[in-house]
Amino acid sequence: MWLFAGLGTLGGVACTSTPDIRPNGTGSADGTGGNGAGPDGGAAAGGGTACAGETTRCASAAECVTKNAVAHTKCAGGVCDGNGACVGCVTVDDCAATGALCTARTCTGNVCGVRDAERGTACTTDDGWVCNGTGTCVACNVAGDCRPQSSACLVNTCSANVCGNMNASEGTSCSEGSGVVCNASSACVQCNATSDCAGMSACMANVCVEPICSDGVQDGDETGIDCGGYCLPCPNADGCTLASDCESGDCKNLVCVTCAADADCPAGDFCDLTNQGGTCTAP
Repeated sequence: MWLFAGLGTLGGVACTSTPDIRPNGTGSADGTGGNGAGPDGGAAAGGGTACAGETTRCASAAECVTKNAVAHTKCAGGVCDGNGACVGCVTVDDCAATGALCTARTCTGNVCGVRDAERGTACTTDDGWVCNGTGTCVACNVAGDCRPQSSACLVNTCSANVCGNMNASEGTSCSEGSGVVCNASSACVQCNATSDCAGMSACMANVCVEPICSDGVQDGDETGIDCGGYCLPCPNADGCTLASDCESGDCKNLVCVTCAADADCPAGDFCDLTNQGGTCTAP
């Protein structure tokens, strides 16, 4: 039995310092005696809503006031807003999951909604990896979204949200097998030119080889048979690409020739007409 000490009523409920008296909107443990809902969620005899009142008992008449349920407390229409009203949401955490990785929850004006996830958000549906910003999970928005290629000689592409690849530029560094540079066909090779090889090696068929200047074959970077390049200079009438490929020191039209004047020689040399009919010589 409840005791009434004549300290007044609030919302039709007499308040005393007796611990069994509860604030407006809660009622007694069996859901009666107040004007709200009992702690078991049932409607109390006096009416009211689940968002007005709490189950804290009155310690004194001064504390016997209506206390709104805290924000996010569940109610029939969604959650309590902390001000006594039952609303759809207070924050997005109050809203149900959208069920799609490329959409996100919203809470605007206490109403739950859905928006597209940001472009680039990770996803794993429809064989995709990233959200495109319009609610769809796609393979890529940019080439960097695609899985890494198995070779440094292939680079990613992204066209119409589909990943692809293309050959890396010739000369791109790589480290596959014995290769160190990419060729034009996306293979990792030892060399594309002799300058890619170390020491005296020459580049032949994308492989660095030691020059052989006595095999009777023009190979490596030789400009003639067993001469020029890394081998000894070539005699007149043999091929050349540089003056240093020629015994005469004069390379004209890719052929070694005798010099006729100092102007035919590299800077600093002079044309010695007494040496084999014309040889560039250092002073």
